[in-house]
Amino acid sequence: MRLEADCSNCQSKVAFNTWEETRADYARNKGKSVVLPCKNCGLEKEYHINDFTAKSRVYRILSKIVLFGLCGPMAGMLGIAWVASGFDLYVLVNGIVSYSVFWMSVPLLLYTILITTAKRREKAYNSYQVKQ
Repeated sequence: MRLEADCSNCQSKVAFNTWEETRADYARNKGKSVVLPCKNCGLEKEYHINDFTAKSRVYRILSKIVLFGLCGPMAGMLGIAWVASGFDLYVLVNGIVSYSVFWMSVPLLLYTILITTAKRREKAYNSYQVKQ
């Protein structure tokens, strides 16, 4: 999970990645604060773990790869089958129906699962504050 905070000097994002699921887990395993330099202005500051918010970009990127990586080639195969059939309308309609019912449901299901997991992890991290 990616944790982001705002730099107190230039207001740009200061971020790092962690495998911890919640702020409590992070505080228990690695402490309540982390020292990070700002990539924009170079200011090195100690941030409390409550200053960070969770962003699950990896899951969103992965889910788009799954969605478009599976749907794109499947659409290409449908187009090739339609051209190979001599532009037969029955083959096109039959392919679209079977394609949309079965082959589109698999990537969309994976996409939905990954997005739901990412949102749940973000909410679990951002909903709890550690005592200072």
